[in-house]
Amino acid sequence: MFHIPNLTFNLLLFGLSGLLAALGFMFGENRIKVISYAAFIALFILQIVPNNFFDSLGNSIHIDLASPKVAFVAIVCAVFFLGALINQKKAKFKMRAIPLGVLTAVFIVAFSINLFPSNQANDLLTNYNLAAMVSNVRLPLMLALAIWLAVIQFLPEKSDKDDKK
Repeated sequence: MFHIPNLTFNLLLFGLSGLLAALGFMFGENRIKVISYAAFIALFILQIVPNNFFDSLGNSIHIDLASPKVAFVAIVCAVFFLGALINQKKAKFKMRAIPLGVLTAVFIVAFSINLFPSNQANDLLTNYNLAAMVSNVRLPLMLALAIWLAVIQFLPEKSDKDDKK
């Protein structure tokens, strides 16, 4: 009857990019900014915490679907997004949120490739050209996302008087 497609890297990358772009369009730029900040924070924490901590945590709770580190990044981003949903009332700057959502998704995926164990990461990089391309440009992606966040942070907000002119 219905066939569920295999979850490949390309499908996950484009699905996450589309999801964050749609969330940005629906909920506004400020909420997607929170996801970007959460991704930076989670990946920074992962650089500081020893590798064996998350591996032992994954073995104790038996996570088989994904690496515990990738699950940690997803949980931190989801918690920050839910906090932003509760905190903010009105969505603003929906069109600027779309490229921010796509850039955030590619940033998360690029750094998440290196969070997998080395044999899984090597298989991913050899089987999917898009994974290899995204992984090769992860530092410029991080720089581009940081610059984009800085630019939109300091852009002046549009007032209601500007709309009436």
